[in-house]
Amino acid sequence: MQRLHRWRTHIGLSILAALSSGLIGAVWGRHYALADTLERNRKNFASLARYASDQRWAAMLGWGGLWLLYAAACWWMARRRHGSSTARKEAALVSIILIGWLAMALPWLWTYPGSSLDLFDYNGRGHMLAHMGLSPLSTTPAQAFNDAFYPYLAWRSVVDSYGPAWELISAGTHALAGDQPSLRATLTTALTLYRVQALLLSGGVAALLWLWLRRERPQLATSALLLWLWNPLVLYETANGGHNDGWMLILVLLAAGAVLRGRGVLALLALALAAHFKITALLVLPPLGIVYWRRWGWRRTGQALLIALPLAAAGSWLLFQPLGGWQVWRVWLDDRSRFAHGSLGYWWAYAQASDGKVTADLARQSGIVASSIFAALLLGLLLWGWRRRTDLATLAWGTVAGYLLIGAFWFQPWYGLWLLPWAVLSRSRRIMGLTLGYLALVSTQMFIETWWAPPLRAALGAHAPDLLIGVPQLLGILGGLLSLGWFWWSDRRSIRYTHEDLLMSSTGTRTLVIVAKEPTPGRVKTRLGATLGHDRAAALYRAFSADTFRLIDQLPATSLAIAHWPPEAGVHFQRELGARGLIFAQEGADFGARLHHAFATAAAHGAERIVLIGTDSPSLPISIIEQAFARLDDQHIDGVIGPCSDGGWYLLGLRQPHAALFHDIAWSTEVVYQQTLERAAAAGLRLESLPTWYDIDTEADLARLHSDLAARPDASASHTLPLLTPLLKRAEALQ
Repeated sequence: MQRLHRWRTHIGLSILAALSSGLIGAVWGRHYALADTLERNRKNFASLARYASDQRWAAMLGWGGLWLLYAAACWWMARRRHGSSTARKEAALVSIILIGWLAMALPWLWTYPGSSLDLFDYNGRGHMLAHMGLSPLSTTPAQAFNDAFYPYLAWRSVVDSYGPAWELISAGTHALAGDQPSLRATLTTALTLYRVQALLLSGGVAALLWLWLRRERPQLATSALLLWLWNPLVLYETANGGHNDGWMLILVLLAAGAVLRGRGVLALLALALAAHFKITALLVLPPLGIVYWRRWGWRRTGQALLIALPLAAAGSWLLFQPLGGWQVWRVWLDDRSRFAHGSLGYWWAYAQASDGKVTADLARQSGIVASSIFAALLLGLLLWGWRRRTDLATLAWGTVAGYLLIGAFWFQPWYGLWLLPWAVLSRSRRIMGLTLGYLALVSTQMFIETWWAPPLRAALGAHAPDLLIGVPQLLGILGGLLSLGWFWWSDRRSIRYTHEDLLMSSTGTRTLVIVAKEPTPGRVKTRLGATLGHDRAAALYRAFSADTFRLIDQLPATSLAIAHWPPEAGVHFQRELGARGLIFAQEGADFGARLHHAFATAAAHGAERIVLIGTDSPSLPISIIEQAFARLDDQHIDGVIGPCSDGGWYLLGLRQPHAALFHDIAWSTEVVYQQTLERAAAAGLRLESLPTWYDIDTEADLARLHSDLAARPDASASHTLPLLTPLLKRAEALQ
């Protein structure tokens, strides 16, 4: 029984995966098998079942059941005992998630495309390019073939709405399927290939999320796999719908990763390629640009633009050449702007239509209105993000959410999936909760719209189903505004800020605690302020802190915790760090009591190896911190301590809090290190010393700091170095 208890998460998730797979097979696989329904064209699940009442309720209850099982899986992940997971257990959990994902995807892989006919359009336009030599970007299917040849197309009289990169891949996919002896056989093979492609792309998105997060915490990365792969809408729209959004998402995530690593040219090229799949990829260009400029400066931003733009233009020209050249954009824009659907813009256009018919001119006007409102909101979001130094994932999430809720003149439920990767990467419980609620809402509306279309039309008019699609957008806006108000109010009432992801409630086994102050002039670096001026000293301290916070990005499987002072400084550190770690106020009668409280708080959140540092050593090598964590694995010692050249210590590492270490210490003197060793010996604790390092206390320390930072490979990312150079030049001039 004890062995089963240790593996309860694995067992629970296996059961939930089996139940979900069985539910999908029973509700959809049994009634809408592709082999039995492919002869019927331009249908959905509801019309295939002839709107039968029993099938309607089976679909609605089945969809609700899938979301409940998904919520249960998230709950199982949340109740894991953090710190008890071994590499073997984590690998087994990843295997269960991947196998469960495939088990849930397979029943949908062999069913009729139930909510979107895009798969048939992909195949038809792929046939145009691969076998007829016609560009889907300049030639409509109606000009290429008639209904007798291919009766499955939904978009017959307009050119395709995707970019040239997708058209070339789609043609390759169709060519790989080949033209079989019958249209039915061709469709079966082609639809399967498009769906397998969509599943592989979904797996690619999951892999990128996992790789992104595993350096911070392996358990968080595993949770990200489940959040994405087991999401009912992700499963449905990839395994059944076969949508091509995965290409765009993978490239956009690669662009975001390049931005954070200072690879501006690579980021722009990846984003440009993503836009040649779907033009909406350019939505994230403003937040990516803001973050890159903020982190790497305007000079590097300009250099990246000068190099990347000609390369992107050349690549674009090469992609468009086989499809008619750049001039096909005019046809595409004209065709695309004639439609409005599933958005608040459509509501506006419908309200303007005197006869209830949305004309092409009204659709264009609705697009202009929605885009103008979105542009104004985006400008406000970017200014807010710049001021608060908001993290990239949160900025991108806000941009995409604003577009989906307000700026989109054309909306489909699967567009909501564009939000989920950013929500996962934000590591914010609030953002994740809003995202999952929105996805559940839009996907449920999708089923209501298709299954309840006849009674809705009879009761409310012919346009009722189309208008219904805008309801989630309106509710999303109202819910978002109410949530923002609640978050603002609750934050203002609390001086503690704990930002943790949806599935993790602890800090993890390895935790780096950084003791930091709010950079208020006259209250930080006062000895430096006496010679440099308190404003300059505070600016330096802010840069020291920013460089110290960056250490967490270089520490794999390590959580971050910030113990701040004064207690009301929580708002400042929330703005600086967003949702990157645990943020809490120091508590205690003196500095020693506050240090003990920091260790106790980290331990209470599940940390088993705790390394505490300050912000006065921004050049501290990452190797010393790694050495400290490694030595804490040795059960023959109780902790590690890093002595400072001035007699203090710059690092203390413990497996559990020990109040005796902080009692009766003459803090901020040259005897702190020696007194700490004496307190440890008196308490029967063995502390092992690390290499000596130095703090920055006076102007004389700045030259060594400049030399150490300038010699680092990541010197260009330093916040401190740009401030030191003019200060040292000023000091030389004065001499």
